[in-house]
Amino acid sequence: MRRAVIERLLCDFAVDLAPLGGLGAFAGAAEPLAALAADGLVETDADTVCVTPRGRPFARLAAQAFDAYRAAGAARHSRAGLTRERQTAQLPGVIVSVCNSYQVCI
Repeated sequence: MRRAVIERLLCDFAVDLAPLGGLGAFAGAAEPLAALAADGLVETDADTVCVTPRGRPFARLAAQAFDAYRAAGAARHSRAGLTRERQTAQLPGVIVSVCNSYQVCI
């Protein structure tokens, strides 16, 4: 069920949740979607989620709201949480900048 919702969001940029019980059937999805809606990246109501044209580059964030494993832990995936010193040591000559809580190599 969640897989189908994620697939529709990533492929069609919209999903109708009415046949699945509406947004309320997905515990924990409303809060991250509300944050995205506040930024104008998605539009939601009780039964639908639509990624706006402005939000299309961030569609994965909307889909992640429906991912049952997102809160299971960051240990499932590699992390970009290396310290600046460690990144510099691993990649000499690469400039590292910090943006919010993420460290980005540019």
